[in-house]
Amino acid sequence: MEMVIRGGYRHLEVRKCVPSSERHCLVSEDAGHRGVIHAAWFVPALCLPRRKPVHIEGLVLRSATGESVPVHVPSRGRGHAGRHMRVSAEDRALRRELTDEETPLPAAPVESVLDAR
Repeated sequence: MEMVIRGGYRHLEVRKCVPSSERHCLVSEDAGHRGVIHAAWFVPALCLPRRKPVHIEGLVLRSATGESVPVHVPSRGRGHAGRHMRVSAEDRALRRELTDEETPLPAAPVESVLDAR
């Protein structure tokens, strides 16, 4: 039996924010549409159109070959807090191209490294 990854794997969706969009604007709190391009991470079941679920066996293989990579998305205004997820290498490269943002994994605190010895 294959195990499905429910929340740890995301796909990048890129869309233009227009009145005919199936999703509301990611920037404004209301349903306003600004005509800008949005890029956001979604679990496969919430993608439009819906994507196939990711299974643990496939994720291990894709991680070993470099097709799946880790990403940390920091929370707004909360220091080191944020979400850790796995994404395709292509989606990560596209996100970097669209936003000019690097999303490195946060460094381990020095105390944790010293305690491990």
